[in-house]
Amino acid sequence: LGALAQMGHASGRELIRSMLHDADEEVVCEAITRLGELQDRESLAPLHALLESPVEKTRLAAIEALCRIGDRASLEALRQAVADPAPQVRAQAVLALAYLGDVESTDLLRDIVGAERSTAAMRAHALLGLMAFGRETDLPLVLAGLQQVPLYDFLHERARLDDPILRSTVERVRSAESVEYMVASIQSRGDLEAALVRELASAQSPERRVRIVRTLATLESKSAYPAVWRAFYKD
Repeated sequence: LGALAQMGHASGRELIRSMLHDADEEVVCEAITRLGELQDRESLAPLHALLESPVEKTRLAAIEALCRIGDRASLEALRQAVADPAPQVRAQAVLALAYLGDVESTDLLRDIVGAERSTAAMRAHALLGLMAFGRETDLPLVLAGLQQVPLYDFLHERARLDDPILRSTVERVRSAESVEYMVASIQSRGDLEAALVRELASAQSPERRVRIVRTLATLESKSAYPAVWRAFYKD
């Protein structure tokens, strides 16, 4: 397959696509991986169909390939995969929606955070997605969710960030300097409040300062009251 991928023309990719129908599931998964690496948009339809494969490994490989291809035409199929019978596939489908920035799935992610059927991984991935979307209206839900889901511990479980899709999603949230990510990543309550107070004093954007004040209010950070009063008079 590596040699076929290096052929650099349509016949090589077409041959790899034909392997999606091979009887050997290992061959199928390898073909899926290669097509994802090649970002082969012509393979979208068969990859969507493979989300219905009876083999869990194949469904997981298809989700990762669709993330690598990054075509929004896959979003509906990935939303359907959130209802997959396998918990790991459901969690990866939620992660894929977060990774691809599917803002139209916001209500779905909000439901996942609070649903009893959701696994810890599904909730964590949904929270990351809502952080990445950065909608002001989702702030209370995300902060409440972080009190139930120890996201820092989840992300630092053994080999968790070996998943390239999860690692990329986390990096995107971190680089956006999300206030919610500060809450999730600073374990000490005192250190968190101090970091938020410093940010409140230095943030230039009024919207950013409002978000920090709302976060401090949700956390009931009484030690931050003087800083909030200073912000009130300053603004």
